[in-house]
Amino acid sequence: MPLELLVEIGCEEIPARFLGPALTQLAGKAAVALARARIRCGLIKTYGTPRRLTLAVDEVAEMQQRWEERKLGPGVAHAFDQNGEPTKAATGFARSCGVSVAELGREQTDKGERLLYVKKIEGRPSKEVLAEVIPALIKSLEFAKAMRWGEGEMAFVRPVHWILALLGEDAILFSLDGTASGRMTRGHRFLSPEPVAVTGIADYLEKLDLRGVVPDPQFRKEIIERDVELKAGELGGEMYPDPALMDEVTNLVEFPVVLSGGFDARHLALPAEVLIACLRTHQRYFALRKPGTDKELLPFFITVANTPATDLSVVIRGNERVLGARLADAEFYWREDLKTGIEKMRGNAAGMTFYQTLGSYLDKMGRIERLCGRLCDAIFPGDAGVKKAATEAARYCKADLVSQMVGEFAELQGVMGGEYARAAGMDAETARSVRDHYLPRSAEDIAAGTYPSDPAGEVVSLADKIDSVVSCWAAGLAPTGAGDPFALRRQAQGVIALCLIRGLRFRLDRMIEESAALSCPLTKADAGKVGAEVKEFFAARLKAQFMESGLPYDVVDAGLSVWNGDVPDTLAKIEAVARMKKRPDFDPLMIAFKRVMNIVEGAPGEVDQSRFKDEAEAVLYSEYTRVRHNIGPLLAAGSYDQALEYMAGLKPAVDRFFDQVMVNVPDQELRRNRHALCATVAGLFKGVADFSRIVIAGEKSGPAKS
Repeated sequence: MPLELLVEIGCEEIPARFLGPALTQLAGKAAVALARARIRCGLIKTYGTPRRLTLAVDEVAEMQQRWEERKLGPGVAHAFDQNGEPTKAATGFARSCGVSVAELGREQTDKGERLLYVKKIEGRPSKEVLAEVIPALIKSLEFAKAMRWGEGEMAFVRPVHWILALLGEDAILFSLDGTASGRMTRGHRFLSPEPVAVTGIADYLEKLDLRGVVPDPQFRKEIIERDVELKAGELGGEMYPDPALMDEVTNLVEFPVVLSGGFDARHLALPAEVLIACLRTHQRYFALRKPGTDKELLPFFITVANTPATDLSVVIRGNERVLGARLADAEFYWREDLKTGIEKMRGNAAGMTFYQTLGSYLDKMGRIERLCGRLCDAIFPGDAGVKKAATEAARYCKADLVSQMVGEFAELQGVMGGEYARAAGMDAETARSVRDHYLPRSAEDIAAGTYPSDPAGEVVSLADKIDSVVSCWAAGLAPTGAGDPFALRRQAQGVIALCLIRGLRFRLDRMIEESAALSCPLTKADAGKVGAEVKEFFAARLKAQFMESGLPYDVVDAGLSVWNGDVPDTLAKIEAVARMKKRPDFDPLMIAFKRVMNIVEGAPGEVDQSRFKDEAEAVLYSEYTRVRHNIGPLLAAGSYDQALEYMAGLKPAVDRFFDQVMVNVPDQELRRNRHALCATVAGLFKGVADFSRIVIAGEKSGPAKS
């Protein structure tokens, strides 16, 4: 009869950021452990609060499955002599298995028929096996930070105080680093801390509910969301959206109690982001805004307590008092920073080191400003407005790092710079560009479409990220398998995402060279070597992204092998080739293209039409000239599907050329001219991709005539 398995690891308070990943691990590793132990089971579910990690499994078999151990012995031809008597090889194998030769079986293998020993093993009771499996499962859980306590040796996220382990109604008994398992759980630390015995999953959930614990994180979150929405409505507002804070608060409490409070309305004069940071960073409070607005905040907050106090007004007053002090500090920082002004902050950035060999943040702003000028000329040629806003924003983009506000709330870097730029009278686009230049900061920003709101902001963002990657590379800080302390992979991904999402067309390879020329003299690094390595780094990131999107690896490789530094253009070429690859006549086309490319040797020279000896040479060159003339405007316009259609039209001329013309002839001048012709045609193809890298099923093109 199937049974239920219930395991609870009772701990001191687990940090909120560790709880979700720990429960995911617990479910995944439990499934693997039970399968390896040959214990059949049904649905696996986890529960968790700051004080407990719980595994609940239904339909667990009472016994392990039976299994067989199979052992192959010597070949039958070597196991018996010509009279059919067992040889030493056969008797030795039988002895090692603990049976007679007569009890051995036979099995046909790819190496002939061999002796076979099969041992049928009966399963053990699941309860007995789980007493070994569960301690190993608990020990296998991994955390970013683990600790040891007392005199024990086990490392875990927090000290373990109790272990509940039941199979059906029976306790699974074992000891883990001095902590004995049993059938006891505990309720809320303050509301019901005494141990209580449970008999199964349903009984466990019911008794926790009666003792002030909501064990299901999803249900706990739904309770908080519902009560926050109701409380916000009572105050005439709505919660400012903050999914990350909602997840964190859910994992901070066992019994959520939603409370509200207020603060002095004069603090609404602070920038909205400052108020939100004061509420969430230190206090884990939710901000409220007027319904239908973005950041028009109300002088109220909502918080989630872990205990239903007798007099909630005392708790609320305490929260308000602490928040009032935080807001008063923020108000002081704001006033003092405005007195300093962004111009002086920029000068003070000379005293803040970016990296020991790369100078200060003032130096970094200088490099960003120069790159912004180059980028504006490339992306927005002739747009003086964008260039002015971008270069001015670049001059001040890191100035807020020395402000008192950013010193207290690091997450406001950029945001405060935009506020100080606006206060200094800079135009709106410049201020927004200062504010937005860190975007996108992360993969989450990319997924959410959080990018700079102005063209100037896009330029400053690109310049900042390119400078960070190149300058850190020049300082010997390239990412490794062991780490990426300056988040250069993330910075590179931000550059790529901006280029693709906003369609920003420029030569990234040239900007890398420009950046290397600015950074390498500071670190004494070889600018050419650094530039080449960074280009390869970006190409690798592009390759990974394109392949993750489902594009064929060989097509991606073909496109990136002739990458011209223009990210959106390269993607357009790769996608066009990928579409072409789906054509039924693609393989014959590729064979023709590859025949041209594979014959080329050395640097191409000029084609001399006067040296043509065969009509097929003249036909191929004529067709090449026609196609080149037709596809020129198409390539310039990015119409790669049409360009490839024209290129496909070269196939008959290419096939005729290789059928009728011997390329590698003894006459060196004739040979050189024919190679030049092939190289010229190959160069036309390489305007889109290196087709020699395309994989063809059953390719049989063979070598050219020689």
